Amino acid sequence: MTNLFVYGTLMTGQSNHYLLEGYEPVKGLINGYRRVWPPSKAFPIIIKDESSSVEGELYLNISSESLERIDKLEGIPYLFIKLNETVTIIESNREIKAVVYYP
Repeated sequence: MTNLFVYGTLMTGQSNHYLLEGYEPVKGLINGYRRVWPPSKAFPIIIKDESSSVEGELYLNISSESLERIDKLEGIPYLFIKLNETVTIIESNREIKAVVYYP
């Protein structure tokens, strides 16, 4: 089981959220990154920026089967790679490690 932080099309109400149906998100925040939406892309990406943070959704205990489907969508390892980052759960200020897709 893997924790997953999402910040774009996998979030609730977005086009690829169907891959996370059945999982309940909590609001999370990662520091040291900025979210950008390049004009040439149909999805946002994050870039390193020590003075910024990105708010998104944190999903706990994602099954390996679900993560494999999401990896295919994210184009691992050609379009994105997976990083293990510290995510702060906004409601409790608790920190937890989670996978983040990085271009």
